[in-house]
Amino acid sequence: MKLTIAKDTLGYALQAVLNAVSERQTLPILSNVLLRTTPEGLEVSATNLDIRIICTVAATVEVQGSTTLPARRFSQIVNRLPTPLISLEINETHQCKVTSGSVYFKLFGMAAEEFPITTQVEETQFFSVKAPALKKMVERTAFAMSQEDNRAVLNGLHFSLLEKKLTLVATDGRRMALCDTQVEAASGDGQGIMPAKTVGELRKLTPAEGEVKVYWEGRKVLFQMDGPGGAKLQLISKLMEGVYPNYKQVVPVELKHTLTLAREEFLNALARAQLMTSERSHVVKLVFGQNQLTISAKSMEVGEAQETLVMNHEGPELSISFNPTFLVEPLKTLDDGEVFLELNDEFSPALLRAKENAQFVVMPMRSSD
Repeated sequence: MKLTIAKDTLGYALQAVLNAVSERQTLPILSNVLLRTTPEGLEVSATNLDIRIICTVAATVEVQGSTTLPARRFSQIVNRLPTPLISLEINETHQCKVTSGSVYFKLFGMAAEEFPITTQVEETQFFSVKAPALKKMVERTAFAMSQEDNRAVLNGLHFSLLEKKLTLVATDGRRMALCDTQVEAASGDGQGIMPAKTVGELRKLTPAEGEVKVYWEGRKVLFQMDGPGGAKLQLISKLMEGVYPNYKQVVPVELKHTLTLAREEFLNALARAQLMTSERSHVVKLVFGQNQLTISAKSMEVGEAQETLVMNHEGPELSISFNPTFLVEPLKTLDDGEVFLELNDEFSPALLRAKENAQFVVMPMRSSD
């Protein structure tokens, strides 16, 4: 195997797949990246057996072949090479000669045949979604995934495709984030739960423009997208076992009060009040009075804060308390100038929503007042 490749191109490919590299000592080859020449150039991939990331980039190939190299060490070497073009030459014993100007490295690899290849996903069920839309949807839901092990399915992000509408949902039992969009092309309806690791990689890899094609089959999902400079990216992941709760039953309906708020002003006021909360008393209180909103927080350990915002509100005084994080996190992901907080009373779930096909259900908390 022998080829010449741009340093930046190879560096990007290695960085794209590096988070899929496993550190499992039981299978040392999983700490390697697989390099394989293709008609398009060079394919670089890594796997931890749950996810696999593949990045195909342009390269001038003189001799076809394949090998595996220690992922992190190889990436460190490439990042420190001095010239824009580098050459790789791998012999029959999988020793890789890396040359960059007067700089020379010899790196010991392992046979490509030992590298586990995850089963490909049949490209029968699929949809195509605009990359910016998918990226925003993931950002607006992923933060609500559970961090606990009590119910494993809540540690993932649920996706469903129904009549050409893609819906992403995350919940930890105390709050829920839901976002949907119409997809450009679809074949068959379906659903699944993506593990948190997959969600994190999808968020990083999804480009700012273009499209993402999504294929799924059984307990596997495949994301295909374009990277910079003509790079082709694939993320293949196992889907989680289990049944996701019926999130549609959680979204409150027939809410009595709809309050219109300036998103940035509301966000900043909540963030200030949050400074006066503590681990024992992580609560902010919202009081909606005549054309004003008072936000307050009080903690025996820290102190207290109060702030009043001008807003359009007529009717009876409303009071409700929340974990401020459950409002701050979704507000940060939105772009609209206005948001809507809908509620019934201080004991019932509230609905925070925007015009951007995003909804957030938040359970109220008992105030210390």
